[in-house]
Amino acid sequence: MSHKDYKGYELIKEIAEGNIKEDTTIAVHDLTVLDRLVTYIQYKNKKLNWDEGTFDTSYLLNPNCYFRVIEEQEKINIQNIRELVLQEDFNLYDYRDIEINRMKINTLIKAIKQLDNKLKEK
Repeated sequence: MSHKDYKGYELIKEIAEGNIKEDTTIAVHDLTVLDRLVTYIQYKNKKLNWDEGTFDTSYLLNPNCYFRVIEEQEKINIQNIRELVLQEDFNLYDYRDIEINRMKINTLIKAIKQLDNKLKEK
């Protein structure tokens, strides 16, 4: 599956030109240490939205950061949720993996919200 990665200024330009659709999820990556997934942000209501404390606008100007638009078909489904929950390394008490677990929990929360929205639409 091909991905389109953007630098911060490229992402803003694509949004301004209308090339990024409303309700798009964007993964924020930092190359300072390996290729670390920092967080996910959401383009919704003509704004970039994120959970407090996970992102700030300095990432948009950081040359070591890039942004990956998550395609619709990549969004979480029920099978992905089950796989995340059943992974052996999903241990909330392993302090070395707090960041990994936080990302997994955020992914689960987003998936549950997506399912909730689908149910409300029906």
